[in-house]
Amino acid sequence: MFLLPLVLGIYEAQDGQPTEEFLADADEYMRRLEYRKAFCAVRPIQMRTIPIKKSIDIKHHVATYNQIRTIVENAKGPFAEIKCICRQGEAMRNKPCVQTMRLETCLVINDMAKMTLRRNNSREITREEAIEILQQNQDDGLVLQTANAQEPDFICSCCGYCCGWLKFHKSLLRPTEFWTSSFYAEVDSEACVSCGDCVSRCQVKALTLPDNGPVTVNLSRCIGCGLCVPNCSPSALWLKKKTSEMIPPKTHEELYDKIQEHRKLRQRKEVG
Repeated sequence: MFLLPLVLGIYEAQDGQPTEEFLADADEYMRRLEYRKAFCAVRPIQMRTIPIKKSIDIKHHVATYNQIRTIVENAKGPFAEIKCICRQGEAMRNKPCVQTMRLETCLVINDMAKMTLRRNNSREITREEAIEILQQNQDDGLVLQTANAQEPDFICSCCGYCCGWLKFHKSLLRPTEFWTSSFYAEVDSEACVSCGDCVSRCQVKALTLPDNGPVTVNLSRCIGCGLCVPNCSPSALWLKKKTSEMIPPKTHEELYDKIQEHRKLRQRKEVG
């Protein structure tokens, strides 16, 4: 047993439709430097980016916890979809998402699905429907993010326009120091035709196109989501596996046990 964190947890799992007042208060709180420092200080890092299926080919030896379809196929269930609270909030502020108009893009599975279904704030779906939704999310150019566990209880599909954490990512100087992923994008400068399609596809501004030259990848910003790969017509972009990879805790519960242990250790060091 553990208390749900604010994000991902209490913030998303409330009953009913979020009000404008609630979203405004939550946004103000999560913008505070103290909260962001606390979020960045957590180890293991709470969330993890998983590459989209089309960016991974047979040459990659990909662990099952980095394969979104395998995660869904191996999950015990149930499965439910919930509205993206970030996209809802932007819509309430008259700022509709530029990436997709779909709100039902986030999935909860296993015990978290049971909780949201009990509270009547999600719609139960089949395993096959979950896979179809994830495929549509990838086609819409959304970043796949889960809890940093091998058996995650949620799968968010995010854009850099609405998602609070991707927007936070873009505000940091070296955001990948506070992000967990197993891959990064690499470019073949000779094959690149400088079309710029990948630059607009990237949700975290990790790709830039100089005036006279091929696309460049900022490794301190690239989260290895793979969205840039399938849209590159000359196949000048691919994902490369990091040399060092952190193996995630097995379950959601183990993840938060490790986070709590790390917090206690930091508190002891600060006191003594």
